[in-house]
Amino acid sequence: GTVVGVVGITGDPEEIKGVAQLVRMAAELIVEQEENTYRFFMHRNDKNAFVISLLNDAASGNIKGISNWALELGYDMAIPRVACLIDSPGGGESAGIERQECRLNAVKDSEFHKRQDISVSMGNNVLVFKSLKGSAPWEIENEVSEYVEGIKSGPDSEFLKGLRCCVGAFHPGIAGYSLSYADAGRLQTHYPARQGLKFAHRRMSAALIDNLRADYREMIVKPYICAIKREFGDGAGDAVGTARALLENGFRYDDAAQKLYVHRNTIAFRRKKLEKCLNLDPRNNSEDQLLLMMILMEFDCADRS
Repeated sequence: GTVVGVVGITGDPEEIKGVAQLVRMAAELIVEQEENTYRFFMHRNDKNAFVISLLNDAASGNIKGISNWALELGYDMAIPRVACLIDSPGGGESAGIERQECRLNAVKDSEFHKRQDISVSMGNNVLVFKSLKGSAPWEIENEVSEYVEGIKSGPDSEFLKGLRCCVGAFHPGIAGYSLSYADAGRLQTHYPARQGLKFAHRRMSAALIDNLRADYREMIVKPYICAIKREFGDGAGDAVGTARALLENGFRYDDAAQKLYVHRNTIAFRRKKLEKCLNLDPRNNSEDQLLLMMILMEFDCADRS
């Protein structure tokens, strides 16, 4: 209902009346499309800025400002949410920014993605603050598992092949969003290149190693890592991989061997040599098992650095 421009057409009014109507309609469509595109990008940029503020400004106490901003965007911050970091090698020939955009759209276009789910591209990841009906750990597992299975079967699922989703724990309040995001990021750091779903409340050892006192890490955990490298040399990575496979498969040799594509005797040999080297019995001692988990995670971090 507002004049935004004038299109002039010369000629006899009676002869050009029909053409003029077509030109007017085409011009209106072009302007409307541009306006919708502008609003789309403005909304997306506003949402991206909101999420960045949510992850940073909440720690500085700007709770009221973030809450008001959320209302403008249509988000009810009273709804519990957890951070889900989603990445995948999928995407076919697309790369870089195009792949990120396609991956984000694949998530948003799923019928399982709800209006109150806050989603943005974050580096190589899609960050979704998934809205929940309940915040208990088992409720989070059920809802997020259903959500992830749903988006994997969506119309653009080829962009989510090999999907990995790291899910932070629920932390109440505005300040809890950055904590949940940190949980998810910690899982990505300590459990790299592994597909599937990982929940922070099921991987508590990651939080323990991150919050371990620096002197404990230096004087207790690192000497074990040095012992592994000294004993196994270039095979230290294989030894650590074997220990991890045993832990994840309840110390069942056949299952661990199948996962690593080696003979079960190789698993038995490496385990015996590793436990002798470390003087630990993680299968029969829960404290030794926790220590071994910390050793493996610290080994991965040191190896990547």
